[in-house]
Amino acid sequence: MTSIRLHICDAQRFNDYTLRLARKTAKEGIVIYVSVNRPASTISELWRNAGIDQSRLFIIDCSPSHNKDGIPNCVYLNSPQDLTDIGIAISAAITRIPGHKTVIFDSISMLLVYNDAEIVGQFMNFIINKMRLQGVDIDVLSLKSDASRNVVATIAAIVDEVKEVGE
Repeated sequence: MTSIRLHICDAQRFNDYTLRLARKTAKEGIVIYVSVNRPASTISELWRNAGIDQSRLFIIDCSPSHNKDGIPNCVYLNSPQDLTDIGIAISAAITRIPGHKTVIFDSISMLLVYNDAEIVGQFMNFIINKMRLQGVDIDVLSLKSDASRNVVATIAAIVDEVKEVGE
């Protein structure tokens, strides 16, 4: 059964929590990690230092600071503002990668820096429903400071589980 989860985490624990989530998820299958703000090289290094198998990671790098540094299993996008490209990259990855996979979307909070909240809500609704139809698990991350925003409440209404971390 597909699991659609929203993780709301305080800023102090966000990076550690994300790494723990990725470690757990990578044991279950391939992780398609959508990074809105951190470049693939940073994510890859964090995983390597944490002893997580790099072959279990596929990165969609939307960060404006990436340098297309040749990280294997990575696709580089031009901008976190191009939601169409992000959606296409996620769809291509879930189609191309066999077996059990989970999308980790890092994060709604960063997507809101680059895009209008209403558009982000519509985009995430589309992505979440697409993952549900495709039978792909998805973990959507948000900072606790954004939990009161309408877009996060909208996402919370369509996921299977909301997990608040770091209270």
